[in-house]
Amino acid sequence: MGETSVPFIQTDVALNPGNSGGPLFNQQGQVVGVNSRIFSGTGGYMGLSFSIPIDVAMDVVDQLKKNGKISIET
Repeated sequence: MGETSVPFIQTDVALNPGNSGGPLFNQQGQVVGVNSRIFSGTGGYMGLSFSIPIDVAMDVVDQLKKNGKISIET
């Protein structure tokens, strides 16, 4: 199987338990990503957080609505 990757957006927002999956906003209030994960040395909310870019997330939504599954193009 081939490898796939998602071009994550690295952020410095705090991702508390339950925050993953929430929107990442820019300064104009536009959603630019979906909060996904945090890498923390302490196991808490401080660390490097990553979000899935909104265009990638919307492509997944569109594919699920249209096909009921996701097709990864390489």
